[in-house]
Amino acid sequence: MAIGTYNATATIADPAASSSPQMIPVSLTISATGIGTSITSPSSNASVTGIVTITATATSTVGISSVQFYLDGSLIGTATSSPYTASWNAYVSTNGSHTFYALATDNNANTASSSLITVTVANAPSTIVSVGGSGYGIPNYGITPAPTPTPTPTTTTSTASAATSSLTAEIASLQAQLAALEAQANTSISSTTPYVFTRNLGLWDRGTDVMALQELLISQASGPAAAKLKAHSATQVFGFLTYNALVELQEKAGIVPASGYFGPKTRAYITNLAP
Repeated sequence: MAIGTYNATATIADPAASSSPQMIPVSLTISATGIGTSITSPSSNASVTGIVTITATATSTVGISSVQFYLDGSLIGTATSSPYTASWNAYVSTNGSHTFYALATDNNANTASSSLITVTVANAPSTIVSVGGSGYGIPNYGITPAPTPTPTPTTTTSTASAATSSLTAEIASLQAQLAALEAQANTSISSTTPYVFTRNLGLWDRGTDVMALQELLISQASGPAAAKLKAHSATQVFGFLTYNALVELQEKAGIVPASGYFGPKTRAYITNLAP
């Protein structure tokens, strides 16, 4: 029973007595239930980065209906069966302290909150790697490109001329390779190919299935994020443009949580779409 006061009437009757049955009012107050919940991972004061799985336990004498997870006061996920977990993409959170807790609800609508957990997001600073002059930028977390070698000064004009000719030839070769790679990256998958995905996809995954997902997100035109992805066209890299467009589609389709992760729920939804 839920917490509260319940009123009833007890009837006392003696068949051998000549008096009428006695009606006695009875009041029952339930002030506590057996429901409880706690966060088991990550631990308080932990340092986190990337995709974080939040795990909680919950118990009740009448069974658990759901466990909701709140980050900085906002709902980020709901689990209805054990193990109770939610996924948090710390890449899109600011570095520094963040708090979260779990709210459990049992089958009699009683609720209990876990203790507040504080963690520190410590994502590495990002650098943008530009591909040629095409305008495509790929966030590169914590990876610093190798410095361009400085040519050794030469003492004669002939040596400098030879080095210049060699460098010019190398640049021409690199430009040809870059053009081939850009042509490959912009090659569209045939419109007659059905959308069949055989794996889950997340940030920085690469492959033709990533390109197929991008083209599908563009074709669904769920909102401004899909429009931005279309403006940059499909590639084989799952970057933030793909992430934001996928969150947009998940919210439109009612997929919870809308985490930007292309997992079993979203794959099942995509499979039912026409190619």
